[in-house]
Amino acid sequence: MHCTSRAVALTAMLLLPVVTHAAVDRHPQGAAQPAPSYTYQGTVRAFTAKTGALDLITGVGMALRIVHVTLAPAAHAGGGTAARLAGLEFKAGDVVRVECHRTATGLVADRVERIEVPKP
Repeated sequence: MHCTSRAVALTAMLLLPVVTHAAVDRHPQGAAQPAPSYTYQGTVRAFTAKTGALDLITGVGMALRIVHVTLAPAAHAGGGTAARLAGLEFKAGDVVRVECHRTATGLVADRVERIEVPKP
């Protein structure tokens, strides 16, 4: 009797991970989740209107990093109105907030907003 209960307990311990893993795999993977959105706030290092390339200097903890973003042709500027790339002009030193998503070619901006910084 003692060996039987020990065998049952051992079998239950060995099968528990299999049973719990199988239950997780039964959930449908139906709808694809939306691509994650990234928001960067930083200082413009360089902007090329012809290609729509924007380099931002952002702060990450105690370090700085440069983020390269390509502006989408239908990127929204400021108040949410659609703007063409030719109409967007940034110069080095402008502070901007960029909402973007990752693609196979890199980060693509969906919305760009210039942030007014008070002059000292």
